[in-house]
Amino acid sequence: MGDEQTQRDDGGGVATAAETLSVTDNRTGESYEVEIEDGTVKSMDFRQIKVSDDDFGLMTYDPAFTNTASVRSSVCYIDGDAGVLEYRGYTIEELCERSSYLEVAYNYRLTDIQAAMGIEQLRRLPAMVQRRQELAAMYDERLAGHAVVKTPVVPDAVSWNVQTYSVRLPGWSAEERDAVMQHMLDAGVASRAGVMTAHREPAYADFDVKLPFSEQASDSSLVMPLYTGMDESDVDECVAALLSAVEHVCSGR
Repeated sequence: MGDEQTQRDDGGGVATAAETLSVTDNRTGESYEVEIEDGTVKSMDFRQIKVSDDDFGLMTYDPAFTNTASVRSSVCYIDGDAGVLEYRGYTIEELCERSSYLEVAYNYRLTDIQAAMGIEQLRRLPAMVQRRQELAAMYDERLAGHAVVKTPVVPDAVSWNVQTYSVRLPGWSAEERDAVMQHMLDAGVASRAGVMTAHREPAYADFDVKLPFSEQASDSSLVMPLYTGMDESDVDECVAALLSAVEHVCSGR
């Protein structure tokens, strides 16, 4: 063999410097080289092994995926046999000891460059979340007890990071909700529809699924403006636009 060879320390044979797997098909006598990367080979590389031109190619068979890696992750690493669980290079023990839940679970969605800048942002994160909670409390106070508009329900034992502030108009249709949003936009306040129901997305169009409670909750909800730079006057303006829009649509029902 042309590759440099060394005797394995455990006496288990000869290891080569090349990261490849040599395969000989005894049916044809043909030999193939399959690349090894990170201790794995690609199953599609075996499709080149054929007994004839019209052969589909060799396939791998692994019931229950007991020895198959289906995805490469740069986020998590798991080795159940060794008891290793890592998240972005940090062990679970280290995260539990040194990091807060908010630091680990916050939905950053950052590139590498943004992540480097985000290290500094981490120092501001508690204050940012606190400010969002304060703004949500302002919305709650101004909308409390309204006959139509219902504010989010947050259990006492839950610390809410207020990613969004959604209100509901129970019993209203999506068309009526959209009319409220348009009236608000005409007043200079942008909003957006609430969280969509996954089963009504195009990818699931072939599934005949009806989830009336989820659908009604989605159709009747909208997301109010909320960002850390807001102040009380901004909240007042947004609430006034919402209530005016609701009153306008109510008058036409």
